Amino acid sequence: MTSIAAARVSAAARQAGGGCVTLQADVTRQEDVERLFGEASRLGTLGGGAVAPGVVNTEIHTAAGDPDRAEQAISRIPLGRAGEPEDIAPEIAWLLGPAAGYASGAVLRVAGGL
Repeated sequence: MTSIAAARVSAAARQAGGGCVTLQADVTRQEDVERLFGEASRLGTLGGGAVAPGVVNTEIHTAAGDPDRAEQAISRIPLGRAGEPEDIAPEIAWLLGPAAGYASGAVLRVAGGL
């Protein structure tokens, strides 16, 4: 997710009453994946967790050289569309809010059914 999209999701999560930590990573690199899961575990000690979004309409695809990636993935997504940052923010807010108090350290997949 680009910094603009990450800022939008983070702002929406905070507006919904949650907190948000954004991290930039390349999930094709093992060391970045380990860092993300390590961060999710650390957040678990604080009563939070992590959200693992699926294909989301952001500038990340263009920046990665594949501007049509979200459109091309639609046929594989059970809900029939790519996500929007606004689809991810409520889950972040829930996961970091009091209603998910016992979901400490969870990694919530928000991917339209993938």
